[in-house]
Amino acid sequence: MAASTACALSPRPHWSAAVSAVAPRRAIASLALLSTLSTLSPRPALADGAVLFEAKCAACHAGGGNVVARGKTLDRAALTANNVDIATIVTMGKNQMPGFGEACAPKPACTFGARLSDADIAEVSKWVDARADDGKWTQ
Repeated sequence: MAASTACALSPRPHWSAAVSAVAPRRAIASLALLSTLSTLSPRPALADGAVLFEAKCAACHAGGGNVVARGKTLDRAALTANNVDIATIVTMGKNQMPGFGEACAPKPACTFGARLSDADIAEVSKWVDARADDGKWTQ
């Protein structure tokens, strides 16, 4: 009886050796597959820009407007008249708009939420710029 209790409690040596030999190979194969899939389907930048805009900008700039400063909308005429560089303002902020970039300083001028990477700022800026031509915000 003691022998069967000891056998039931002890791990199976042949099973654990097989698992430890296979697990690293499976992990490497999974990583290789993920790497291959990520190169086959690149992220569409404009779609990501739209998602970022909805998450970070739309509360104040819904439909290309501006709920804080009405004349400073996101249409081409207003951007040109206000001499706006979209990426710089998104990164560093200006007046009542907080900066969303990782490089934003001083802290009171920056968002309290999660910051955007330079790549994210480039994508959302490209998306806003593409929509800035008059009339595109309402489509």
